[in-house]
Amino acid sequence: MKTNKRYTVLLNHAESGCINDPVFDSDSITEVQNYINKSFEHSDGSDGYELVDNIAEKSIKFWDEKEMKSLRLDSIRSVIDRCKFCGLHKYRQNTVFGSGNPDAELMFIGEAPGYFEDKKGIPFVGSSGKLLDDAIEECLGCERHKFYITNIVKCRPLDNRNPNAIEIGACMPYLKKQIDIIRPNIIVTLGKIASQILLDTGKPMKEMRGKRFEYRLKDRVCTVIPVYHPSYILRNFETIDKWKIDFKKISYLIKGKK
Repeated sequence: MKTNKRYTVLLNHAESGCINDPVFDSDSITEVQNYINKSFEHSDGSDGYELVDNIAEKSIKFWDEKEMKSLRLDSIRSVIDRCKFCGLHKYRQNTVFGSGNPDAELMFIGEAPGYFEDKKGIPFVGSSGKLLDDAIEECLGCERHKFYITNIVKCRPLDNRNPNAIEIGACMPYLKKQIDIIRPNIIVTLGKIASQILLDTGKPMKEMRGKRFEYRLKDRVCTVIPVYHPSYILRNFETIDKWKIDFKKISYLIKGKK
């Protein structure tokens, strides 16, 4: 297989399991290769990831760990802003990369941006975001900027439909890089889709919510706790007490309690 740096993005997709997904046939792989050749090649033959990471490595003595994480996340964001791996790029107003503390102990991961997120380029800023902010403040005792918030899919599916396999497969390498860079101790998945995708399971949400699972980083595991998506709570407000109970469990875990 060719080892030129411009194939880093394709390799990243393959390592993440996306190329092995049935939605990617040989023609799709060729199309991705052609796209990388056209869109990610710089004058020195490096792609976007490699170029910024090389700069970061040369500057490492001038940056602390949090600043390094922020720089690496910005490199991924710049690639996502140009991404055309699926059809969602045709309709987006903004990509919605993520926001918050790049050195966060805890990450929140939802499924995809909605209308307001697409307009502002920030995750969870509509009514669902307000409910999430309230739960963070009431149950975790802090504001959202202490943590990092993102979605699996970085562009809004039209009419707020669920993202499909191609869209999820295109964005998963970006999410995995975010997780690898931030290295959280705890991941809270918001809703069924985010929980099933990250945990690679078909279990229904009622069997997962509030329970502890594991997600493997490169050198250790972190704890995953699925909770209902805030939009689900808004549609089924009678479940908000269960939601707050699950957030209290998250609070105990942060404080080191069982």
